[in-house]
Amino acid sequence: MEWVPTDPSLPSGSDRIAAAVAILGLPPETIVINLQGDEPFAPPEAPARLAALLASSDCAAATLARPITAAQELFDPACVKVVTGERGEALYFSRAPIPWARDAFAHDQLALPKEGGWLRHIGIYAYRAGFLARYAALPPARLERLEALEQLPDPRRRRAHGGRTVGGRVAARDRHRGRPAGGGGPARGRARTLIAGKG
Repeated sequence: MEWVPTDPSLPSGSDRIAAAVAILGLPPETIVINLQGDEPFAPPEAPARLAALLASSDCAAATLARPITAAQELFDPACVKVVTGERGEALYFSRAPIPWARDAFAHDQLALPKEGGWLRHIGIYAYRAGFLARYAALPPARLERLEALEQLPDPRRRRAHGGRTVGGRVAARDRHRGRPAGGGGPARGRARTLIAGKG
């Protein structure tokens, strides 16, 4: 397996991927997949699905999401939520429970209304190499720093919010219904258990 060392001080996975792309000298239209280390249970078919999604669109970057079916997951800040537009483009990512069902949650926050359509972001991305170079050239934005989420929209840097600053948009698909991915600490704990042969 080939690997490329990057500067450990880089602020995000996307910045590290951008550095690797620069070292490798990849052409601008090359599709690059970023499967982050805190997503050990990401579905094995996800990279190929994501690459195909990006290749068939005019997006600069793409990511995946799956339905949220439990209130506990929605209200968990370790679970990153994504709100999408009518065409599946990502509008916003947050650790907060979005969208907020005002009337329903005023009465009950233990059950999810059927019409909510909440989505959990899966931490795997596809980019075009040229986009990564532009992305890494700009500093982390205010919203990214506030929520500690590299995918947040900002006029200077982010790839969501219609992607107007980078000539594309993020496509977030809600069709994956496999084993939950992500979760940071809990996911790493499950991975350590499996590696130790106890799971």
